[in-house]
Amino acid sequence: MKKALLTTVTLTAALSGCASTGSYEYKTNHSRAYNIAEAGGLVTGIQDASVPRDTLERLTDTKTFGAAYVLSGYMSPKLGMTDWQGGLINLANWAIGPKQHGSRNSLIAWMPEEEASSTTDAQAKLLSHVKVSIEESLSSLGADYALLYEKGGDFTYHFYKQEWKCPKWKDGISKISDMCSIRVRVIEPRKSSSPAFLSPAKTSYAFTSGGATQYNRINISNGSNSVVPQQIIYAEISKKLPTWVYLYLSPNSVQMEDGNKVNIPYLLEAGKPELFIYPSI
Repeated sequence: MKKALLTTVTLTAALSGCASTGSYEYKTNHSRAYNIAEAGGLVTGIQDASVPRDTLERLTDTKTFGAAYVLSGYMSPKLGMTDWQGGLINLANWAIGPKQHGSRNSLIAWMPEEEASSTTDAQAKLLSHVKVSIEESLSSLGADYALLYEKGGDFTYHFYKQEWKCPKWKDGISKISDMCSIRVRVIEPRKSSSPAFLSPAKTSYAFTSGGATQYNRINISNGSNSVVPQQIIYAEISKKLPTWVYLYLSPNSVQMEDGNKVNIPYLLEAGKPELFIYPSI
């Protein structure tokens, strides 16, 4: 009976497009990343791994991990992970259904109520924040860009840089598949309370991402022959976004500088990666 009730509650949260926010109770047996994701409506296909406390501290130390965002090192024997590596491999290769929240990149945000006059105004202001962060990030990385499409809460940037083998669009010659792009969707939020563990419980505009098709996201796409350091671009964008915006990045969806993909999920908060791991008791 309890299992059936839990399934019903989880399914209801997923179908409604959001999870509880102000009333959300922090799960101490889970990571901070997990709690942020769940509070933001990501409830299916999201998992955690338990890690020895001393190893966890080494992983989250900025000298070892944060500065370079070398997530491939997460699996490295050099970090002394042999005692728990098996469990992590299971995490890194979870079987996520294509329609589950854990299988797609998502944006989650709780905009303070005083920053907007209405839900439509909040949507417009978050879109503006995202645009500025993308443009500043690409500029800081030496890439040129152009806004190709914008309608409602959707927009697409094409960016180009010779070093990344991202070509500039040439009419009548270029193919869309050759282009490097950043696609964004921000849907109108609802008013709710911010999760108490992130900030003092107060009314905010909640951009949750639990909907089946209508959800917030930023997706970087490579051209057919390009080698784009997506991991660095996502981190730069996150750094330049307001502190109340979080990016969830799904396994095998983010390419690193060496061309390999990050095979674990992680959350970005102000440019800093939050991992789906928590200390063993």
